[in-house]
Amino acid sequence: MSWDQSIDSAHAYYVHLHTQVFLCPPVFFFFSTLFLEVLATMKSTIVALVASTAAAKDLALTWKDCGGAGTKTKITSFSPSTITLGQKTTLTGKGDLSEQVTGANFDLMMTGATGQLLHCSGDASVTKSCNLPLGTGSLTFEGMSFPIAPGSVPVNVDIKLSSLLPGPLTKTKTITKATAKNGDDLFCMEIDSASATEENDDDLINKLPPLVGKLVCELAEKGEQPAINAICSKVHFPDCQGLLQKVFDKLLQKCQPSGSDFVEGGNLNLAWSDCGDSSFHAKVNALAPTTLPIGKTTTVTGSGNTDEQVTAGGFQITAKFGPVTEHYSGDVCAKKVFHLPAFLGSITWNGLTCPVAKGSVSVGVDVQLASIIPAKLAKGDILIKASDASSNGNLICLDIKTSGAQTVVV
Repeated sequence: MSWDQSIDSAHAYYVHLHTQVFLCPPVFFFFSTLFLEVLATMKSTIVALVASTAAAKDLALTWKDCGGAGTKTKITSFSPSTITLGQKTTLTGKGDLSEQVTGANFDLMMTGATGQLLHCSGDASVTKSCNLPLGTGSLTFEGMSFPIAPGSVPVNVDIKLSSLLPGPLTKTKTITKATAKNGDDLFCMEIDSASATEENDDDLINKLPPLVGKLVCELAEKGEQPAINAICSKVHFPDCQGLLQKVFDKLLQKCQPSGSDFVEGGNLNLAWSDCGDSSFHAKVNALAPTTLPIGKTTTVTGSGNTDEQVTAGGFQITAKFGPVTEHYSGDVCAKKVFHLPAFLGSITWNGLTCPVAKGSVSVGVDVQLASIIPAKLAKGDILIKASDASSNGNLICLDIKTSGAQTVVV
């Protein structure tokens, strides 16, 4: 029996009571009026609740990587793009881990219109479920198998939301983070949900002040979040941060650069030099190749000679493109991936095959460049230095400078 039918039956019972039971007319009138008002209120409330929950059977999901430059894993893909209320769904983010991790702790937080809805943390190797308030659903962090080797890594979170989830709770932000046992940030993934019937990105963009689109194009090279912060400090409108985080990529696609604003296709030229002095044990005498294809991954190898055996050590990479400079470091004998500033691409230190005997030595880095690069960022500098732990001395210094070889109007 439906709620409407139940209330209608209660109303029929009231009519029967009225005809069968004798009451003092004034008293009966008071109670009968009250009874009818309660029935009407119940019916309208239930109808509104059913309407609000039925309208949001599917939720649309958007995502973003929320890690900083030092985060070990960059989330590069996510699925699915929608979930159905009342059903359990596994949300999977995948990314590239730059180095082996032997253990970690996770932190899971969901916020909504009413504030924090859930906060859950624990050992990332152990599966843990956390319940949302009032039985509206749950989130489960699926334990990861450690140690995790460098390479592609999935992050899984199971979600189940009640089929009667109130409309205001359909719009949420969930941030899943993990921290390695040594304190390094392992990954950060943000998942935003909203009713699938809500306004699409184009509708939201049309409501933004026209200046916002222009500022996105001008400030994008700073990176998404720094650009959003700068825009919201200049242009004030409701939920500036939330709206721009949702439509930033769409606004970026609408940018119309002038002829020399971007380099697309073609190559970047490489010029190199050995930057070590007499204190360095290895000298670079060759670099290959001397060009980098834009939009592809290329292994750049510096070759030289070392006057001592290398068993362990560290390396530092300083990447400067335009106004942005990033610093990276790691184990000279281990592979490690770094993401270049302003979404230009990534650098992978391939690691030396330790121990390295005295004599000929090669240092290789994989450079992956985005398919379109702002022209003023095509000119950059990548400084690579390595040290030898056994002698506590300088090992090698290689300076690579990039410049645009071909500019194409897009």
